[in-house]
Amino acid sequence: MLNKIKQLPEKTSFIMGLSLILLSGILFFILSFAFTISSWIVLLMESVMIGVGFILIINASMQRHARNDR
Repeated sequence: MLNKIKQLPEKTSFIMGLSLILLSGILFFILSFAFTISSWIVLLMESVMIGVGFILIINASMQRHARNDR
């Protein structure tokens, strides 16, 4: 899975990571009105989404850093 994340272009990786972090809270807030989901499940799912978002942002920054070193 990490190989597929590393193959993403820098801007795509950054935009996907930022949108996951910013929209995960809003998404689960809206879904809480439609479905009755336990707060622990929501917390777990939201933390996974934020974690993947951070991985994508870190990947974008590593690609930019590697490009600027040359």
